[in-house]
Amino acid sequence: MLLGLGTFGRSYKLSSTRLHGPYAPITGPGIHDGVMTFAQVCEFIRHGAQVNYVREAQVPYAHKTLDWVSYENEQSLAVKVRWLLQEGFLGLMTSSLNQDDWGGQCRKDGLTFPLHRTINRILRMNALLN
Repeated sequence: MLLGLGTFGRSYKLSSTRLHGPYAPITGPGIHDGVMTFAQVCEFIRHGAQVNYVREAQVPYAHKTLDWVSYENEQSLAVKVRWLLQEGFLGLMTSSLNQDDWGGQCRKDGLTFPLHRTINRILRMNALLN
């Protein structure tokens, strides 16, 4: 069995600026018609969005005024890839290489494709250990 991992963000418009946690009420899709590349998520954060991390789901989300984005980052993908290996999945797939940060905008060091590099690093470490 394969597990699919998203390298994109899903955005929504919140009903209220006061409610922004998981299961907060929404009015519909958010910025970029509800789908954002990882680079667009990073730009959203650079422009003042507050980042939160849902410990139970091991996933980040960001919000600013009525805009809300759920996405994967290097930390959350590392958790998922380690779980995938622990559970004995035979492989994984990502939605699209183009949705990762191909331009190196998200990290100060300009590293390109940070999400896919994280996945690759953990899979390589696992292969070396086994």
